Amino acid sequence: RMPILNSTLIIVVSCVPLFFLSGMEGRMLVPLGIAFIVALFAATVVALTLTPVLCSYLLGSNKTNKELKESFVARWMK
Repeated sequence: RMPILNSTLIIVVSCVPLFFLSGMEGRMLVPLGIAFIVALFAATVVALTLTPVLCSYLLGSNKTNKELKESFVARWMK
């Protein structure tokens, strides 16, 4: 989790100079910077929470040897 969070924060910090632009450039690029940062944080939250849960449900798990049945998605794709 930490490498994902660190890389996200590095990208956000690289977008911070957009907020210090003045004039026409600032008026055009500040909303773009806000949208980019919000989208990046939303994607990070989804990557850290929703994606592992969906993978565990859709791909199944082999915790015990007597339960060796495949998940619904694997059966459907075959």
